[in-house]
Amino acid sequence: MTKTILSQKADHLPTPPHAPQHPTLVTHHDIAVTDEYAWLRDSGYPKVETPEILDYLKAENTYYEAAMAPVADLTDTIFKELKGRVAEEDESVHPAMAIGCINGAMRQERNIAAGTANRQRMMLRTGI
Repeated sequence: MTKTILSQKADHLPTPPHAPQHPTLVTHHDIAVTDEYAWLRDSGYPKVETPEILDYLKAENTYYEAAMAPVADLTDTIFKELKGRVAEEDESVHPAMAIGCINGAMRQERNIAAGTANRQRMMLRTGI
């Protein structure tokens, strides 16, 4: 079996976080389903203030950073390459939306200061 960068470092990873299950009965369209992880959905999202949720998310982020550390340089290189292929601000109509039944636009914005790229999809009402 061929060893990869990640498998070589797997023995140095912290224990993956375990999300406890808190069964919650959720009903949609008269269908009741038990959701063991509904507690992870903060009512104030996208602002999360529940300490239990924040602690779990921090544990996930810590594990992710440790798991991806061996390829961090590669991740940065790929991100910079992809960022370089997109115009600073790009607006276009998606081909699937140009057929008449739905009209919409895609806008690409970069937040270079934060080192992230954000894509927003804006749907435009046409009155059709």
